[in-house]
Amino acid sequence: MNDAIDRLEAIELDECAAHWTTGFDRLTDLYAHSDDGYVRQSVVRAIEAIAHGLASAMKALESTGAEIDEAALRHRLDTTGGSLLEALQDEDGRDRQSAIRALKACFRAYEALDDGETIGEELAELADEYTGSRREQVVKAKGDAAFFSWPGDDRLIEGLRTLMQGADGTD
Repeated sequence: MNDAIDRLEAIELDECAAHWTTGFDRLTDLYAHSDDGYVRQSVVRAIEAIAHGLASAMKALESTGAEIDEAALRHRLDTTGGSLLEALQDEDGRDRQSAIRALKACFRAYEALDDGETIGEELAELADEYTGSRREQVVKAKGDAAFFSWPGDDRLIEGLRTLMQGADGTD
């Protein structure tokens, strides 16, 4: 699976767009039909690479002023985010942890579209459905979504505050 992830990361944007639907459908089918937590975790890691690619593509297109097919990007982002929300509900905690990391890329991509609230609302609803470690992980993802909806300066300040708290263990 690591080779597949490396190949996904190396694909040029045009080629990636041309094969996106077929590849993504195959990944989600593999996830849905596997009883092996390691396989599902690997699929989530591959979806994370796709999410990073979407976020990077949107930032790159935004900064160059190129035409953006926002509807197509939003569809891909919603599809990616939906799959990660499903993984966040997995029985296996490793899959949930991988989904939390991968969702951060989705949050950055939604931020580029000025729409981070939708997925945050879905996470709030999910948090009400679970208890224990599953709920804690959904709440963590919800906090990450809120963090990425803040303006950049606020994120920088909060990130520094978190680093300082971790460095000396105090508030």
